[in-house]
Amino acid sequence: MTRYYETLMPLLAVLIAAAAVLLSGCSAKDQAAAQSTGEGSAPWISGTVESYPLVQGLHVTGTPVDIDAASYRLKISGAVGNPLSLSLEQIMSMEAEREFLTLVCPGFFTDEGNWTGVPIADLLVLAEFSPEAEQIKFVAADGRYSATLPIAEAKGEGMLIAYAFEDKTLPEVHGYPLRVVARNQPGNRWVKWLGEIVVQ
Repeated sequence: MTRYYETLMPLLAVLIAAAAVLLSGCSAKDQAAAQSTGEGSAPWISGTVESYPLVQGLHVTGTPVDIDAASYRLKISGAVGNPLSLSLEQIMSMEAEREFLTLVCPGFFTDEGNWTGVPIADLLVLAEFSPEAEQIKFVAADGRYSATLPIAEAKGEGMLIAYAFEDKTLPEVHGYPLRVVARNQPGNRWVKWLGEIVVQ
């Protein structure tokens, strides 16, 4: 019996390790964040690095949300004096910044490149955010995923609502029409298919 267990234990260890790999990555981080904050479930793909194919220079994660650009609106709500509902055309007509930034999914992949979009700080000013606000929540257009950041960090440099990568419109798999781009934040905070910014 002792020899049986000695043989079985290494096999169990391998199986547990394999399960941990399959459940880890951006998906596990997103789900943990969602559960701890009461937010929606995370539509991210879990698995090994081979689970994240490269498309136009970026690794693919998540389940795309089908968005009609003509009717699309980015809402900015919550602790603001001027709630907004902005069309994609309005956002793209604002003063933009182009930043070379690194997206890291810890332990799985790193993507680098030039992102173009509107600074989050500019949108907060336009919405007349409350000086007492402490954080902002980024919510995907289908409401299935969200992530929060302290407002002080969200207003910093390299924090964008992006619509282009390497001077090309974001593909649907990478968050079209808008996604969060957040310097020095893990990939699970770079919310794709952005539908609403809630100031809290």
